[in-house]
This record gives sequence, C-alpha cells and structure tokens, in this order.
Amino acid sequence: MAENPRNLLSAENSLRASKSRAPVAPRIVDRALMAVAAAALLTLPMSAFAKDESHKREEETHKAHADAHLHQAHVDEHADRAHVDEHIHRAHVDEHQDRVHVEQHIERAHADEHRDRVHVEQHIQRAHTDQHLDRVRADDRRDAGASRAHGHQQVWADAAGHRPANWTGVRSYWRTDYSGWDHTAVWWGSPGWWRGNSLFVGYSGFRAGYYFAPGYGYYSVPREYWGLRWGVGAVLPPAFWRYHVASYASFGLPPPPYGCGWVWVNGGLALVDLTDGYILDIRYGLW
Repeated sequence: MAENPRNLLSAENSLRASKSRAPVAPRIVDRALMAVAAAALLTLPMSAFAKDESHKREEETHKAHADAHLHQAHVDEHADRAHVDEHIHRAHVDEHQDRVHVEQHIERAHADEHRDRVHVEQHIQRAHTDQHLDRVRADDRRDAGASRAHGHQQVWADAAGHRPANWTGVRSYWRTDYSGWDHTAVWWGSPGWWRGNSLFVGYSGFRAGYYFAPGYGYYSVPREYWGLRWGVGAVLPPAFWRYHVASYASFGLPPPPYGCGWVWVNGGLALVDLTDGYILDIRYGLW
C-alpha cells in the first residue's frame, strides 16, 4: 500500500526539524531528504502525466487533420482552376476554329465570285471581239473603194469588199500606202491626249508583268512578253487580239483592211490581220 504523500512530507519536515535540533552529519541528512523527495515523486499519481500526453496527442491529431484538410482544399482549388482554364482554352479553340471556317467560307465565296466574274468578262470580251469583227467586215465593205479614191497603189479589197486574192503578198505594202496615217490620230502633236479620257480610268503608269489597254484596264501577261515589242511583219499571239479598238474613227485612225483590226498592245497600237496575227503596222509610246 503506498504511503500518503502528506505523511512523507511530514516526515521530511520532521527530519528538517531534527536537523536543526540535533547535530547530525550534513551528508546523512541530505541523503535522507533526497530519498524522501524521490519517494514522494514516485508516489504521485500518473494520471496527470498521462492526461498531458493524451492532450498533446489529440492536439497533434487535430493539427494533422487540419493540415490535411487545408492541403485537400488547395488541391481541389487547383483542380477547379485547371478545369476552368481548360474550359476557357477549349472555348478559345472553338472560337478560333469557327472564325477560320467563316474566313474559309468567305474566301471560297470570293473565289467563286471572282471566277464567275472572269467567266463573264471573258464571255463579254469574246462577244466584243465577234462584234468588232462583224463591224470591221461591214466597214471594209463600205470602204471597199476608199484606197482607190485616194490614189493608193494597192487594191485592199475586191468589188465585194473582201480581201483580194493576193492578200498575203500585198498586206506588207499597207504601211507604205498609208504612210503618215498617224498624223490624223488624236495623239499626234498632243502627248497628253489620254489624260481625262474615260478609257484611262484606273491607269497609274507602268506595272511589271501587266499591259494596259484603254477601256479594258490592266491585264497580266506571261513573263516571256514582259517588255516585248513586236514589229511590222511579226505575229501577235491571239490572246492579245481581244483588246481591240472599239471605235477607230474616234481616235482618228484609218479604216483597217478587210479581216484586220486595230489592237492595243503594250502601250501601243497595232494593225493586225485577225486571221493569223500578222502585224501590218504598229506604233508605241502613245501614252
């Protein structure tokens, strides 16, 4: 049975009192006091220490739970932020794809519109060419005897207004018989004749890889024709015949022989046989 701590303390006090009354050796008294104190400590109840240890463990457990909960909250917040960022990124990707699709659709629509416009322009140009040829033939028939009336050496049309049988042999003489024909043209003595002319709307000077034809505008040409100048007797490719002069009289030009026509080419004007492209005469630097 354990001693009562109070009794032990009373014993310790008695020893201290006896120490003060009796001359006991100091070492013996100190040892006795230490023994009494140790016995008192050993007899103290362990529940207080156990309670402190349990309280500390509970605090550590609560702290660990709180830390785990806070960490999980941070993890969840990061996951939510990642989900939001991913959603925003997908929305941006979808928006970009939609914009690309719309732009592609617009480009295809523009391409189709341009192709249709080109087809229409080509059809109109062919119609103008055919109309011009019909007009040339009518003018040739009307002016069948014009060359004779002016004393020209060659006969440029027969009685029916058609080209003569020896046409290929005499067409090279047109330039000789009609020398000075350009003295009556609108550009003769008037270098700026083209300024303010409605046929030159959009003209801005030389453009690499392009020719300009009054009333037609700029048109691209193959590289082999860049800066090329044809001369009398050369053959003008059929691709250039379509840029014919709609009304040669308004430019002060003489009527072309039967089957021929005035054609704009590379800043100049050529009289061309529209059956094979043979150039009867040509002038450059008109504007």
